[in-house]
Amino acid sequence: ELIFLLLGTLPSISKPASDHIVPLASSSSPSLSSSSSSSSSSSSLHSSGSSTYPFVPTSSPPLSILTSLCRAYEGEQLISTVLQLCYLEGRHTEFMRIIINDEISKCNAENTLFRTDSIATKTTRAYFKLIGKDYLRETLYLPICNVIANPGGLEVDPSKLKPGDPYTNLEENAERLMESTTMFMQHIIASIDRVPMQMREFFSSLRAMVGTRYPSSQVKAVGAFMFLRFMCPAIFSPEGFGLLPSAPVPDVRRSLILIAKLLQNTANGVAFGGKESYMMPLNTFIEDNLPVLNKFFENVSKPVSSELVPSAVAPRPDDVAGLVRAREERAKLLSVVVRHLTSSHDWLQKEISNEDDSLLDLLLEEKVTPLDPLPVPAQAVPPPSPKP
Repeated sequence: ELIFLLLGTLPSISKPASDHIVPLASSSSPSLSSSSSSSSSSSSLHSSGSSTYPFVPTSSPPLSILTSLCRAYEGEQLISTVLQLCYLEGRHTEFMRIIINDEISKCNAENTLFRTDSIATKTTRAYFKLIGKDYLRETLYLPICNVIANPGGLEVDPSKLKPGDPYTNLEENAERLMESTTMFMQHIIASIDRVPMQMREFFSSLRAMVGTRYPSSQVKAVGAFMFLRFMCPAIFSPEGFGLLPSAPVPDVRRSLILIAKLLQNTANGVAFGGKESYMMPLNTFIEDNLPVLNKFFENVSKPVSSELVPSAVAPRPDDVAGLVRAREERAKLLSVVVRHLTSSHDWLQKEISNEDDSLLDLLLEEKVTPLDPLPVPAQAVPPPSPKP
């Protein structure tokens, strides 16, 4: 294959042989190379006897099978792998729409929409991490560093004040907490032009889909995903999003948690009370800033032209290293996906259409080397029998 590439005689990239054999599309990922792929190029890698990826199919499963697979396992690692594969093949937008629409259609109460740690929220969290790391760093790094430099004086819970703490005036602490949170809000509001277009496209689709069933929750859904699943977790756990090389010290962590809590309630428009009565002095902050955030959510979810959504250029025909990297990455992702498909075949047969079942059988017939078995899908495990 390398000889063909060097001689410039590698077969030209053509459209898929069928509607269900998806070529490697010209879409980019921040961490993945992308390329076009044909049956011949994938087959040559398949037959190369690679010990790293013993099973490299020539086609990718339909999205209906991939979404069923994610529902079967509900594991974030598999969801992330499936999402990266869809991203690499240019199918991520439709994949996300299917996942979100499925969640909306199954929701029975408007106030519970996207509130649980479901397939939709896990997938969206993985998607935002994939496309939004640079945006997070540009937006949150400076205010987080400011908290690291000045972590004290934000505690508003009297039960958490330590002996000898110089900041014992809770009213003053509340004022400082609101000032710090205002700084985070200002950075977020000012980032409107830096929000990745792929994320804005997602928010636009989300708003439209939610509006078909719950019109009054369109903007709130955008805020829930952007803050609850993206911004706030990155604020109180910056090391998990690559914003810090290691976990912050406890005092900094506590201050970041309080800031994230205030931001989240502001985005939801929910006043503090009950178990968090110590946060009630901050309700004025929520009242004053809710309109500002709602305006931001409306702007960030406006329809965007498809021409503005970036798509990567596939490696040039003479870029041997780029072509090989893209093919290897796709092989690795497909190998993991099909291992799970094999393990959950019986369960999937009950969940997918007859047409997709036939495609699944054809796909799995391409296996050339047995792989280690995987755990049974979570959804396929019967509940334990009640004890007498």
